[in-house]
Amino acid sequence: MKSQRLTPVGRCSFWVSPRSAEYSPNDESAGSGRKRDMPALGRRSTAAIPARHWFGHCRRCLSWSVAVFVRLWSSQRLVWPRQGSILVRPGTLLALVSLLGILVARAEVIQWTNTSGGWWSGAANWSPNQVPSTHDVAVITNAGTYTVSLLGPVGVAGLEVGGDSGTQTLNTAEQVLEVHGNSSVGPHGILQLANGALGGTGRVNLAGLLLWDGGTIDTNISMTVSAGGRIQIGPGANYSRVLHGAITNGGNIVWTNSGWLFIGGVLHNLKGGVFDAQWTAPIVRYGSNAVFINEGVFRKSGGAGNLECQVPLVISGTVDTQTGALLLGGGSRLNAGSIFSGAGATWLYAGTHTLSGGITSANLGMLGDLDALLTGNGSLSGLFTWAGGTIGTNAVLMIAPTGRLLIKSSGNFNKVLFGHLSNAGTISWQPLGWLFLGGTLWNQGLFEAQANSRIAALNNGEQIVNLGIFRLTTAGATVCDVPFVNYGSVEVGAGTLGFERDFMQAAGSLSLAGGTIKMTQSPPRPLHVAGGRLTGWGTVEAEVTNAACVRPSSSNGVLTISGSFAQSLGGMLELELAGDLPGTNQSRLNITGLAKLGGTVAIRWQEGYLPDPGTLFPVLNFASRRGEFCCFDHCVLLGQGRRLEPLYAATSLTLAMVAAPEPPAVPLRVTADGGALICWPAEFTGYALYWSSNLAQPNWTRLSGVTNRWLEAPPLAREKFFRLQSP
Repeated sequence: MKSQRLTPVGRCSFWVSPRSAEYSPNDESAGSGRKRDMPALGRRSTAAIPARHWFGHCRRCLSWSVAVFVRLWSSQRLVWPRQGSILVRPGTLLALVSLLGILVARAEVIQWTNTSGGWWSGAANWSPNQVPSTHDVAVITNAGTYTVSLLGPVGVAGLEVGGDSGTQTLNTAEQVLEVHGNSSVGPHGILQLANGALGGTGRVNLAGLLLWDGGTIDTNISMTVSAGGRIQIGPGANYSRVLHGAITNGGNIVWTNSGWLFIGGVLHNLKGGVFDAQWTAPIVRYGSNAVFINEGVFRKSGGAGNLECQVPLVISGTVDTQTGALLLGGGSRLNAGSIFSGAGATWLYAGTHTLSGGITSANLGMLGDLDALLTGNGSLSGLFTWAGGTIGTNAVLMIAPTGRLLIKSSGNFNKVLFGHLSNAGTISWQPLGWLFLGGTLWNQGLFEAQANSRIAALNNGEQIVNLGIFRLTTAGATVCDVPFVNYGSVEVGAGTLGFERDFMQAAGSLSLAGGTIKMTQSPPRPLHVAGGRLTGWGTVEAEVTNAACVRPSSSNGVLTISGSFAQSLGGMLELELAGDLPGTNQSRLNITGLAKLGGTVAIRWQEGYLPDPGTLFPVLNFASRRGEFCCFDHCVLLGQGRRLEPLYAATSLTLAMVAAPEPPAVPLRVTADGGALICWPAEFTGYALYWSSNLAQPNWTRLSGVTNRWLEAPPLAREKFFRLQSP
């Protein structure tokens, strides 16, 4: 076959004849817009192709050119006019084809002209009179209100919908629309995705409206909704909408009452953007790449039922649940600055939810139906409801001073803490369900137990450390099976608070107001008051050892120890006296077992109260007694000629007011029992305590920081002398 010569006569697409191989977009026979088929060329044909044309044609020219060169696989020579020739071997031809495949060319712009609307496939509706193809940019911007509808699959290099006035609508009408370049829908434009699909590889800027009645946005489509743009999902038939690509929303997305929403790609709601769900169907995860990023407002404004978001939700903006409930069932990331608001409820429903920074909530909670897991590190302000689920091992969660954690559920759902929960605000524990600890609960605020339930241990490292207020306010029994260390205030106003593991009263107060504290360990362990004080009225069902302070209330009732009582040299029994009626206007301690007495008795007088000599105060009852108190504070009424004298009986101690002169010297007493207690009555002020190992030594050593008691820890020196001296 002889060489076929290709002569350029135009600037764009071409057709080829077997004889001349000429191409021309301006050929008279092509005036109707018809494309000529590409004929087969001989295996050994050659062609003269102008080099200048390689870099000036459009994509359609490019594709035909590639076809020509592929057919010239066995060509020996390409003839270049006026520039000699190039020898082309078969192996070199692949490189030429690759070069042609990456050339960039401009697309044909084809304008819609029929302002009455019509079918896309009508060539007469376009200028020039040809239907846009995959290498063209279709423009639908002429003024007027009309609709352009697809009759079959369509592919274009670019798309522009929306002019300066009127409303221009492009309706996919259950067909596939592919865009492969930058496209836009202007403020007056509407793209109606009525089932079918929006596909291709293009980027779509939406300043107008996308009516998403149904169908799919394919994987390689990227749509950006500008501030004035809007996507309306529905209304319409109960169709599904599937997002495989990416939508970046800086405007408004409104999901009305029909169909499910499937996400397999990325929905990114920017700051300033609003996603408004007015419907209670689920947002379904459709693949492992699905994610919903909310930096703006994710709002549920309609439907009294539940809307479940099964897609992982990354939040740094606002979730506003105004009605019903929003269930986050695909996991989430709660970034710093996240806000949860509205009259409805937002629940961490299933999956893993990671806290990263401080968040504010009016209605956020966690459910245990599907084992939701909270992990990460951050703080909560406002209200958070823990109705079930787990706080993970590595979680560090802080309730801010303005925060409130409500532990409450309508069923017996377990709440499990493996990590670290620190409370500087308020924790309210209400029915129903147990609270399981495998981590630490650090309370610096208010923990209010109203549950009549159990705090149960899971591991050997769990612990409750109370530096704030731990308060039981409900009748019934609440049991703590977790080691408990108190530096703050434990208050039992009603009911029974039981401890099945170690309880350490290190500082602060253990206060009763009619309730009961019960030690139920096996084997039994005493309640050891190592620091702070045991105070109030009610019952302690335990053996009690006091190395700090026990202070029964002077009113409302009597403090009863159901068991034995032992007070060490460092302990103090503090009694309030305002009359001689125990439980009404004076303190009283009842001990049902053995009383081992030691240490100090201190009297707190009501201001203005001066009992007459002969007044008796029955302050202590016991089943049996061993030992006596060592020191008595404020029993000498200086300047009144009166003092209290202890009257010991087999089962009681009574303090009797007697008339007596003031002592000529300050009474100093030393009691040894393992250690040694050196004390004098606290009403004698202004004295300093000195010691020496030699009575004859002229210079004794002063003990600094001593008020009226000094406890010498064992082992004791063989000889050590003490004396009081005025400063």
